[in-house]
Amino acid sequence: MKRLALIACATLVACDAAPAPAPAEGTDASPPAPDELAPLRALEGRLRATDFAAQAPPERATGANPSDVVAVGDRLVGVLAGDDAVVALDRRGRELARLDGPRGARTIALAGDGVLVAGDAPVLHRYRLVDGALTAAGTVAVPGAAVAAMAVHASGAIYVADPTDHAVRALLPGGAAVDVGVCRGASRAVATASALALSCVLDRAVLIFAVDASGRPIGAPVRIAHDGPAWTVAAADDGAGVVVAIGGAEDHALDRSQGYFGYVDSFGYVYRVAGGVAEQLAAVNLSEHGIVMPKWMAIRRDGGSLIVNAAAYGADGMVTFAVAADGAFSVVRRSLPPGTRAAAVVGGTLVAANPLLDAWVVADDKIEVVPVAARRAAEPAPATRLGELLFFTNLMAPWGTSEGSHSRFTCETCHFEGYGDGRVHYTGRDDVHATTRALRGLAQSRPYFSRALDKTMTDMVHAEFGVANRGTGHASWFELDRSLVPWLAYVPQVPARLSPIELRAAFMQFLGVFGHEANPVVGERRAFTDAERKGAGVFRTRCEGCHQARLVVDDPATRVAFADWERDVMSPSGAITWASDSRARTGVEPYVHADGPRVPSLRRLYRKFPYFTNGSAESITDVLARARIGAGDAFAHAGEPAGMQSLSPDEQAALQAFLRLL
Repeated sequence: MKRLALIACATLVACDAAPAPAPAEGTDASPPAPDELAPLRALEGRLRATDFAAQAPPERATGANPSDVVAVGDRLVGVLAGDDAVVALDRRGRELARLDGPRGARTIALAGDGVLVAGDAPVLHRYRLVDGALTAAGTVAVPGAAVAAMAVHASGAIYVADPTDHAVRALLPGGAAVDVGVCRGASRAVATASALALSCVLDRAVLIFAVDASGRPIGAPVRIAHDGPAWTVAAADDGAGVVVAIGGAEDHALDRSQGYFGYVDSFGYVYRVAGGVAEQLAAVNLSEHGIVMPKWMAIRRDGGSLIVNAAAYGADGMVTFAVAADGAFSVVRRSLPPGTRAAAVVGGTLVAANPLLDAWVVADDKIEVVPVAARRAAEPAPATRLGELLFFTNLMAPWGTSEGSHSRFTCETCHFEGYGDGRVHYTGRDDVHATTRALRGLAQSRPYFSRALDKTMTDMVHAEFGVANRGTGHASWFELDRSLVPWLAYVPQVPARLSPIELRAAFMQFLGVFGHEANPVVGERRAFTDAERKGAGVFRTRCEGCHQARLVVDDPATRVAFADWERDVMSPSGAITWASDSRARTGVEPYVHADGPRVPSLRRLYRKFPYFTNGSAESITDVLARARIGAGDAFAHAGEPAGMQSLSPDEQAALQAFLRLL
């Protein structure tokens, strides 16, 4: 068994993970001949012909995408991120009513006699549910550009985390807004009577603030930092302190030295926070139980034990584990389709928001998958849906193991929501470390990886199947029999058998629509401010020689003229990559390639942290302060080259304004 990380473990029940499927017939087939990948190369050509400037955000292309749900009495209210809609549900997941929600609606919280819904705008929408009727009940303006995570205190104080500047703010009763702190990549916020807890993916940390009776945060937060990112958090008051459950990657450096992804299992952690100190009570390897990428957890006290629920996003299953006062714990596992992003319990029935299945999943003594009714968003093609499952679940490597350094994982384990995880990881080569890159917009962004070694998506996808399956004892060129993955029965139009080419084609089909999210800083604006226009001019002079305004990274013909930057930057897709297919040595060492790393994309910079290939810059302010310019095209991102000078303060301020739009 892999390093059982447990504080004072005494009992372990149902320890074995869900049995991995046996290899399908043909799993050990010979690797493909070069011409067998020809259909994938043809598909890649079609994907690259996409009008990227007009491409819809992926949330629109992949279905209704239920993203959050809360219980209101004996009913529920949920959010459809793909439809920008708010829906009322009965306890069996059946839709009772629907209203328009805010742009980019993603998160919901109970607030007094109603709910608040937030998304890609600096405003919260309030709704009430009375006798099954859903009514709009006004709005609440909040500072910043958008809301990635939200919680409401019993006093009425509202906590919001902005994904663009990473600020956490409290709106106190009476209307005062207070800056609380910084949470990079906020994914979940939870409020109890005495505390506010936030999971901060890019910081690889959870923050716990003590709050007073009015909901005002008191002092500095307790910071629980791990090597791996924290994807979700749950909290409950516990007498003199707060108990916290965290779902995240194991607290260990990612290890690539053996040619596979090592030490990236999913863990559930339990802490008690009291007196400004966090004490770890348990660390459970959830991947050993088949629970991969938990995005929803709950914690409560039952007598002398703490009861924690954790549902997998990246695999089938949910576990309940009880942690006793002496640290002993037991684990019980049950089936639940992958894709649980949030859940609520009504009368003993769990109702989960599941964007992978575009459904509400109802679980009591049985499981019922209730498709979202009357979808406004486009239905994804069957291949796109299958590709989404290959990305977000362990379907790409269904025989993964948690033995030793091996891990059960998904693409999202390192690329949360398709972006990064805040790590600077060891590449397995020499002394080279590198930050995690975004996997969104890949159809525009070849060649791939920091060293630009994979020249086509076809080669990259085929190679990723190989790496994902390395060390599992099974070849990556396998045929998948649907009967070996029972939860695929919940997915419509999946063939009974899937060939190696069909699996790779589906993955590519999904990557073709998996572009970047709309930038909330742009929102509904369509013109630069004076500061942004000045910044565009500075960028053109100082930066665009490398970070070119191309729509397709390796196609110079797609370079957008300066006169059209405003139109494209201020459009919903914001499709310019701000990259090129060349390598550059700019002083950021050690170099991942003798000629330097490939020029990275600057698209959606607010989703990136830290900066530079080696992760040595923690802010755009730091990046710009280090920049040095010289004669001709001479430029350095690090070091103090002789004869080169800094950008002026005015240039740095103007660039800051422009870069926020990308």
